Amino acid sequence: MFCSNCGKEVKGNFCGACGTKVVGNTVQEENSTIKVEEGTSRNVVLTVTRTKKILGFAISFSVYVDGVQIGSLGNGKSLTYNVSEGNHKVVFKCVEKDVIQEINVLSTTNSVEVVCHAKMGLVAAVANVDEVKYN
Repeated sequence: MFCSNCGKEVKGNFCGACGTKVVGNTVQEENSTIKVEEGTSRNVVLTVTRTKKILGFAISFSVYVDGVQIGSLGNGKSLTYNVSEGNHKVVFKCVEKDVIQEINVLSTTNSVEVVCHAKMGLVAAVANVDEVKYN
């Protein structure tokens, strides 16, 4: 998809260049919606879930998929993001270190869930990936 505002390629919920919001397969600007040409690849829902734990409960992790920030993941919360078939990199940005989880979305994959929790590092809580579930 390409942003209707600035023409740059859009790989997430917002254009990385100008910040225009993407809704489904459309790019939405303030009060107008513009249809974007659909690609041939199928989208799969990626869910990133953080299990609720007492340790590190107040610390949120910034979550990135293929370099695009999809949100901040708090204790007991989930984020969802559409990904296409292929290899993707999920990065949890933590104070102490970044945690990277590679996922591979196949043509038979309907959804992917990455489950993590906070564990104590040397200085602060860091993300620990418990499992990756492919459905």
